[in-house]
Amino acid sequence: NLLGAEQSGHVAAIGFDLYTNLLKDAIERQRGQAQVERPHVTVDLPFDILIPASYVPDERERLALYRRLATLESSDLLSPLEEELRDRFGPLPRAVTNLLSQVGVKFLAQNAHVSVVSLRGDRLTIRGEKRILYDRVALYQRFGTDARLDENVLRIEASALQPDWLQAIKDILTDTAALRERQAAATELATSSTGESSLFAVG
Repeated sequence: NLLGAEQSGHVAAIGFDLYTNLLKDAIERQRGQAQVERPHVTVDLPFDILIPASYVPDERERLALYRRLATLESSDLLSPLEEELRDRFGPLPRAVTNLLSQVGVKFLAQNAHVSVVSLRGDRLTIRGEKRILYDRVALYQRFGTDARLDENVLRIEASALQPDWLQAIKDILTDTAALRERQAAATELATSSTGESSLFAVG
């Protein structure tokens, strides 16, 4: 029963990403909605993510907060939720800040069509869809030869991400999404121009 309060203590055990996907499916089934196929994103970063009982003592309240985080539809809703937490419970513990950061990274990864973001040991691994294009110029400027591309997989030495590895990951995902948007706009423009040329030719 993913919707019951007794599950709130197990979120960290199964992993927040898995919990998020299972919870969304459970809510859709409960509402009688058709389950939506979503690109699954795995975010594996080297920090603890949870809402401690010492911060939110009531178990049902903790579950409600996990549910809200798991069902957020936009990264724009993260800042208001953070402010609400501060107002209701006080300054955020590190684990809660980490949890919000991980959710933010997940949104960035979805926008960039990235399925895996993993920083473990001495390497960052980012895996995108089969035809993903990374911003090679920005990567070389930032990381030089510490960044390596193998088709849809980007690997970067962890030492090259310092001093702020989390911001570095966010920048990579933002650049990748921006490049995708530029390509989509260029393709649309080219298609539009081709259509106009054909129209004039027929005329």
